[in-house]
Amino acid sequence: MFDSFFKNEKSLYEIKKICNVIDYRGKTPEKSDTGIPLITAKNVKNNAFIEEPREFIPVENYEKIMTRGTPKVNDVLFTTEAPLGNVCRIPGIYNKFCVGQRLVTLQPNNLILSEYLEYALLSNIFQKKIWKNASGSTVKGIRSKLLVDLQIPVPPLRLQEEFKNLIYQVDKSKFICLYLCYF
Repeated sequence: MFDSFFKNEKSLYEIKKICNVIDYRGKTPEKSDTGIPLITAKNVKNNAFIEEPREFIPVENYEKIMTRGTPKVNDVLFTTEAPLGNVCRIPGIYNKFCVGQRLVTLQPNNLILSEYLEYALLSNIFQKKIWKNASGSTVKGIRSKLLVDLQIPVPPLRLQEEFKNLIYQVDKSKFICLYLCYF
C-alpha cells in the first residue's frame, strides 16, 4: 500500500511538517521503585506497547523532567537506537507517564492520523530510509534532526480513515482467532 504513496512526491511531507516532535534523548531521569511510569525503548515493539519492564521516576521529579513537551495517549513512539526503528502508539493504560531517552514522541497534526503514521513509519520503504541515515559502529541510531527531515506519504484524511478502519478490523479478527484458539 505504502509503496505507491512514496512514489507520489506531491503527497510526501517531512515528519517535522506533520508532527510535533518531542525528544528526550540525552536526558536520563533518576529512577525509583514507585512513582510515575517511565516508558523506555524496551517497551516499544512494532505495533505493540510492552508493559514490562516497568520503570518509574519519583513523582516530585516529573515537572523538571517533562520540560520539552508532554506525550499523550495515542501519540506515536519511535525508537532512535537500540533498537532502531521500532514504532507503537502510546496506549491508554497510564494517566500520567514520562518518556525516556532513545525515544522520540511524534504528535500528529491535523494532516495525519496516528494510526496511519504508525504504519507508515513501519513500512519497508521508510525503514530502509532510517537505516540508510543511521550511524554508529556498535549500535546503529538516527539523530532526531535527521529523522524529522525524512519524508512519508500523507494521503487524504478520507483514505487514512479507511486505512484505520481496516487496521481495527484486522486487529479484531486476530483477537477473535486467538480467543477461539485458547477457549
